[in-house]
Amino acid sequence: MLTEESYLKAYPDERKARAFLEFCHAGDVQAVAEMIKFSKEAEEEDEDEHGPSMEHVYRYQDPIGNMQSGLHAAVQAGSREVALLLLLMASELPLTEFPAEVFQEAETMGIMREEDSESAGLPDIRTLRDAEGKTAEDLAREMLAQGNAIWNGWIGNGRLAR
Repeated sequence: MLTEESYLKAYPDERKARAFLEFCHAGDVQAVAEMIKFSKEAEEEDEDEHGPSMEHVYRYQDPIGNMQSGLHAAVQAGSREVALLLLLMASELPLTEFPAEVFQEAETMGIMREEDSESAGLPDIRTLRDAEGKTAEDLAREMLAQGNAIWNGWIGNGRLAR
């Protein structure tokens, strides 16, 4: 806790990204979705006033948390819902790979992947590696090997790794 407070004092612009990671760690899909929606609305009003864009927040890697991304956090939390939302918003996973319910829920929440220039050149979140060189799929594979079947069917098919 003190480490995080000290870190945020030194890097106040990372507060938004750290909050996002906490929501991912908690598996709180509603909070993640609300943050995305609020940030998109705020960016439309005045992009410079609200810190980093969500495109950068999706790809934020926690320097005091083993360089994990939001997708790593969602996998560790066992939250398929958060993982699907992150994949929808910040991966190149074809839209045909998402269940119809994901689109319905995203539409209800007022959020959807945007194919724009802001995300061009940014990495697909499935390619991000933590400080140990592991992707989110690597973490899911480890969980499966330990008997946690939450990610069964998600490994080796490109859903969590590119």
